[in-house]
Amino acid sequence: MVSLLQRIAENTSDIEGGDGTESSESREDTHNHYYDGQVRPMGPQQYIVSETSNLEDVNDDGSVTLEPGDEKTVVSQSLPRSSQQALALLAIGATDETDVQWALQIDDHTVGGGWTNSPLGLVNDPFSFVDEFQAIIPAEHKIEYVARYNPAASGSVDLVGRMHTEVI
Repeated sequence: MVSLLQRIAENTSDIEGGDGTESSESREDTHNHYYDGQVRPMGPQQYIVSETSNLEDVNDDGSVTLEPGDEKTVVSQSLPRSSQQALALLAIGATDETDVQWALQIDDHTVGGGWTNSPLGLVNDPFSFVDEFQAIIPAEHKIEYVARYNPAASGSVDLVGRMHTEVI
């Protein structure tokens, strides 16, 4: 984990100035990766959009179907465990359906307080960690957004998700 944090510090702007003191520069314009008075460029091969349709077991329309009691990954992005790079979760969204709970899993661990009763954001209006917290969520090798469908629900539900990540 220490090596991951070192790579993040090397590839992104710190919240603090380089000498450990708070930077006096503005961090307001997070839509353009504007941190501490500088725009941090992101190369086109660093930015990855992952969608449900990228998974192996999906419906023809790119969705996954859950039956009552099912738990499935709806969107995922990973790097080989041997990779010297890491992932940064920038934003995430999914369809919002009744009786579906959501969990964000980073490197096989559920984070963010556990299961929620609605997705963090919607597919076309994703929750942005950059906009909301001026932060990214780091992962050493895998980020998954998992849904589980209430066993007492009736009928099936089709879900889709989209994740915005950066290779760091």
